[in-house]
Amino acid sequence: MSPTFSTSTLVNKFKQDRPVHNRIWQMSWPPMLANITTPLLGLVDTMVVGHLGTATHMGAVAIGASVFSFIFGLLVFSEWARQD
Repeated sequence: MSPTFSTSTLVNKFKQDRPVHNRIWQMSWPPMLANITTPLLGLVDTMVVGHLGTATHMGAVAIGASVFSFIFGLLVFSEWARQD
């Protein structure tokens, strides 16, 4: 049988842990921002190159965005793996 919690108990527990939650948020927002902006780079490139009118340019941007995302992810992972 699973334990039951009242809403007031959960709210009080959350209020007690607020410094921990704030610290987690402070550490997590930069990687979240980086993960959001990386695909936006490819989107903006596609929008700009889309005005040129040829499929060759669009294909080149798609390959470039994929390579950039892969390298960026590889570097982020290698930095994460290097942490103690």
